[in-house]
Amino acid sequence: MLVPALLKSEFSKGKNVEGETAVVVLLGFTIKQTKVMMAVFEYFRNSMLIVVLVAVLSIKFLDFDPFDGIKPYELRNFLAQLNNKYEGEAIKFAIFRKKIVYVVSFLKGNLVELAFNEYDIDDKEWNWDIYAEFTIWFEKAFGDPNPAGTAERELRNLR
Repeated sequence: MLVPALLKSEFSKGKNVEGETAVVVLLGFTIKQTKVMMAVFEYFRNSMLIVVLVAVLSIKFLDFDPFDGIKPYELRNFLAQLNNKYEGEAIKFAIFRKKIVYVVSFLKGNLVELAFNEYDIDDKEWNWDIYAEFTIWFEKAFGDPNPAGTAERELRNLR
């Protein structure tokens, strides 16, 4: 039978259980029309997957207020907003350097100077190897030095 030999083409890539090339034939269409339609279906299937992934991975978040370090208890909220932004726009912030540049752009006053002390002009790189190192440094430098004392003081102020 000549039909299986004619149907093997670049458009029929699947394999059946025996390892032979699987063939799909649409009734009422010629072999050539079937091949073209399968190529179109394959193209749309691959295109739709990319569109869905991009739509899911790129949620837009509003920018937030700059952090000036005057109120250390706001640091936790600031970092949480940053993490939401990074997760929502994962493609845009896939590289840790982009995350660091973005957060530094939201620092005000002396914080900017302290952050730029960690920038090596010769290498054009930050001294942090990963974003987690940056957040640890950031929390130590600008976080609440006494969170328990701050919590007690806030409770007393509620009375």
